[in-house]
Formats: sequence, C-alpha cells, structure tokens
Amino acid sequence: MKITKRQLRRILTEEPHDWYKDMKSGSITYADYKRMVADWEEEQQGYRQPSRRKTTFVGTDANSAQIAAVEALKPKSQSFLGSILQQLKNGRGLSSKQKAVVKKIMRKRDPASESLFESNKMKITKRQLKTIIKEAIRDAFEPGEESINAGQLGFNDAVTGLPEKSEEELAALGYNHPVDYDAYSDGFEQGIHEKGFYQ
Repeated sequence: MKITKRQLRRILTEEPHDWYKDMKSGSITYADYKRMVADWEEEQQGYRQPSRRKTTFVGTDANSAQIAAVEALKPKSQSFLGSILQQLKNGRGLSSKQKAVVKKIMRKRDPASESLFESNKMKITKRQLKTIIKEAIRDAFEPGEESINAGQLGFNDAVTGLPEKSEEELAALGYNHPVDYDAYSDGFEQGIHEKGFYQ
C-alpha cells in the first residue's frame, strides 16, 4: 500500500488527539499523556522540512540605503521593522510582500524614503507579451535596415495626430506580416493614451 506525505502527516497529527481522548476516558494518566506528546513532538522535529527562503543574499552594501532609512525610524528590536532591519543588516534582500509593507510604513513616516522599497517587477498584459514575442521572432528572421517596427509606427502616428492606418496602408508600407497590424494597433492605442495623458 502506498501512502502520500500528506496522509502520513495527517496520521501523525492524529496521534496526540487520540492520546488526549484516551486521557479523558481515563485509560492513561495526564503524566503519560504529557510524556507521549513531548516524545511525539521531539520525533516530529526530524520530519519537518526547512522552508525555502523567499529572499536572496545581496550583501550589506546593496542594502545600505534601505538600512539607513529603516534605522532613521528607530524601530524596536522585537517589532516588524526591527526584524526587517536585522534581515537587511544580515545582507538579505526583502521579499516583494515585505517591500510592499515597508513601503506603506515609509509612505506614512518618511515619504522621501518610500522609493527605496519599490518592487522591481513590471506588469504587462498577455496581449503585450504576445506582441513583444512575435516582433522579436519576426525581427530575428527578417531583420530590417534602420526601420521602425509597426508598434513604434502606430505610437508615432497617434502622438503626432495622424489617423490610424488600415491593414492595406500598412501592407503598402511593407508591414505585411500577420502580427504587424496588431502591433500597430497596440502602439496606436498607447500613443493615444500618452497624448491624452500629457495634454
């Protein structure tokens, strides 16, 4: 019979519960129950797998600006910021969740230092990612000589106030690959957004 790790953990955690029932029913004493639970907990220490760290070692020098910003708040050693400060001093980076929490704290207490705890992740949509990949593949197989891609053309058209080009107009300009019209449309939309944002 095969047994999974999850089933084994469930069986092992049922034991103390069963012993508690036995103690309540009077079949074992309280002292026996305490001894059995202590023995069980000692055995379980060997079964635990260490959790993986969600941070990496970056060195104290890389954290110097963040250390100074957190130290300026004078955190208590047993507080959240105290543990963050200790982690930074040990040369470990912060996880994205830790950065988000510290950033909120800094926003309230020291807005100038808030930017030190920005997350370095960029969000893009699936459509944008597909367009980027398709353009990269197309450019790898059909490199152009100092020409702009369809997305850049769409962006430039929108920013300069030109009307959106049709598929036929793009084909006449040499943008006849299947992804060109999508890239042009995406670039045009971004240009409209950019133009509207700065007006």
